[in-house]
Amino acid sequence: MERVLNIVYGGRGTAINDMLFNSKEYEVELYIVDKQPNPHNKWLANEALGGGRHIVDPGLTNDTIAEFARKHKNEIDFAICPNEGPIIRGIRNILEWELGIPTVCPTKEYALEGSKVRQRLLLKEVAPEANPEFMVFDPVAYKGNKGNMEKLYKDAEAWIIKLGGPTECVVKPDLPGFGKGVGVGGEHFKTISEAKDWITTDGKTIIEQRLYGEESSFQAYCDGLRLVPLPETRDYKRAYDSDTGKNTGGMGSYCDASENLPFLTQADREKEIEIAERLLKHFTKEGRNKGLLGMPFYIAFMHTAEGPKVLEINSREGDPEHLCTLQRLDEDLVGIYYKILDGDLKSIKLNEKTAVATYLVPEPYPEKDTNTRLLSLDAAYNLEDEYAKTEDKKLKIYPASVGTRDGNLYALGSRTVASVGVADYLQEARAVSMNGIDKLYASGFRFRNDIANVKHVNKSIMNMKRLRG
Repeated sequence: MERVLNIVYGGRGTAINDMLFNSKEYEVELYIVDKQPNPHNKWLANEALGGGRHIVDPGLTNDTIAEFARKHKNEIDFAICPNEGPIIRGIRNILEWELGIPTVCPTKEYALEGSKVRQRLLLKEVAPEANPEFMVFDPVAYKGNKGNMEKLYKDAEAWIIKLGGPTECVVKPDLPGFGKGVGVGGEHFKTISEAKDWITTDGKTIIEQRLYGEESSFQAYCDGLRLVPLPETRDYKRAYDSDTGKNTGGMGSYCDASENLPFLTQADREKEIEIAERLLKHFTKEGRNKGLLGMPFYIAFMHTAEGPKVLEINSREGDPEHLCTLQRLDEDLVGIYYKILDGDLKSIKLNEKTAVATYLVPEPYPEKDTNTRLLSLDAAYNLEDEYAKTEDKKLKIYPASVGTRDGNLYALGSRTVASVGVADYLQEARAVSMNGIDKLYASGFRFRNDIANVKHVNKSIMNMKRLRG
């Protein structure tokens, strides 16, 4: 019996729990600290296989996680944390160093996601060609009187003009915005005055060159010495079809049957891997660095006419990207985690399936909404069972931001449930994902209808051809 502690938030954590529980090589008992009262996770932990344990902590605080882990430390074999908040706050340092529980995630020292400024300065040293032009504005350096703060805005205005004006810049807070804190010129603001409204006065702000091209998400497992890349994925960050609306945590994603995406060349893929390897080498000059276990370099790239540029570096698995790459694993996830902990991750077997993930979300997500909406997963689960009888297609339903009340399931404020389609060909996988969404859809919810559709994929292909001349 393998007993695993998982710190869970959203569909990504549910998908990992599902794969661990359904391991074909190990019998797994789950211990779960959940940000939300997800009944699927509760069932997996408390009622299946004799039961682990499940608690809810809306803040996923280190104190609560540590208290829970301390209570069960003699039972837990290892822990995983695919969520940025606890990683940045140093949960591995506590679980591993104080409680002796081996943990798969970076330590606090290597949680690059904690500071966008640190990322930009690191890339300036390690991979300058992948860095856009940028400048950091720190209000601490300007504090003292109103005139000094006015100088910050004046300097910011001069830099915005140097970049080509407000439509040619991006404004980012230093601290994590969880996919939603970035202002893009020409979309979120169009004037210098509007751009300056995105500058935070209680922390550092980066104003950088706006990049044009096509996005991809690079993910790789790391054992502290080696990187093993997973298939490339495309994330759909914007709230509405045709890439419009505010940024969200991700409305869906897809990966193709190869390790690349239809609009990228092999040279693009190799350049991404090279940049990630340079980052690893920077931190492993003295040999294996155990601070980098898990997925320390999940990198969002923008592929431009000048080559791949780094939008941001994350220190955990992607959501929704990992919903797709998990479906490509052709070996047991528990075994992969053990290889990471043992420093023996040399390769990972992958199948040649395609996968498409689509999130159902409450309207008006990503705006805050305190209303709760009832929904039912029964029809989607029945369809999942029907696909399970086929050889070439699969549907996976992953409840994310949900809870129960009076025996009914209801949506909370974030992404509600993911429908992941798996098939031999991309459009088949998309059709399966859409079939799942059709069974989930109810009044008060919405989804993006263009994730991995032919029009959007071809648009990306043609755009990259145009950029390459």
